[in-house]
Amino acid sequence: MTSKIDSPDAVNGTFAVEESRNGSTVRLYLRGELDMATRARVESALIRAEDSGAAVIELDLGGLTFMDSSGVHVALDARHRSREKGHSLVLLEGSESVQRVFELTGTAQLFR
Repeated sequence: MTSKIDSPDAVNGTFAVEESRNGSTVRLYLRGELDMATRARVESALIRAEDSGAAVIELDLGGLTFMDSSGVHVALDARHRSREKGHSLVLLEGSESVQRVFELTGTAQLFR
């Protein structure tokens, strides 16, 4: 089942989060630009997925057109919570430019 849990930004229409659930796995599809202005929306969606009792949370970065270090911080925070709460966090790779942010920050190996 897929549901839109966040709609495009009212000002510039550049970001959305959609959730899909398959058993105990929740996949969050990110679309548009993940930056400081949209970070809280991703964090809220992640926390909702965590609180739902999901055993696996997949963060799909494939629909991102831009990501800055805010996206890295969101992923690192979610990784930390997953270790504390005992669920798995899986990052599904984004575009080359999105993956490059993880490479430049030295965090890519943490999500392999």
